[in-house]
Amino acid sequence: MPFLYQSFGFLAAKASEKLLELLQPRLDEEHITVRQMGILILVEEQPGITQKQIGIVQQIDRTTVTQQIDVLEQAKLVKRMQSADDRRSYCLHVTKEGQSMAARLRTYIHSTEKCFFKNLTAVQIADLKKLLLILVDSGEMRK
Repeated sequence: MPFLYQSFGFLAAKASEKLLELLQPRLDEEHITVRQMGILILVEEQPGITQKQIGIVQQIDRTTVTQQIDVLEQAKLVKRMQSADDRRSYCLHVTKEGQSMAARLRTYIHSTEKCFFKNLTAVQIADLKKLLLILVDSGEMRK
């Protein structure tokens, strides 16, 4: 077996590229990026989440979070509301349009993953997910 196919980094990168290749056409139809999709779904799941919390969960810097939220807000998918606890902080909520988009995105994700994992059993998929969570979970992702 070639060295690259023994490298976890190479295999993880190629798996990620393949998964994105399957999902990207649907994201293009919706005019949304993978990062924006993640943020939108996170805001829908955790109404009132702050930009700081999004940065922690998504593991992205504050400037990037702000830029991505700006795009989502301009597209009328999320809205910022000043925090009742901290006037310097904004809580995020999805709009009706954002809820519809998040529902469509979940459908796309489900069908993409079904296609991507078609050669694995349900047990293998569950085991892989557990292992990946161990590797990437910052402790904030499952809250």
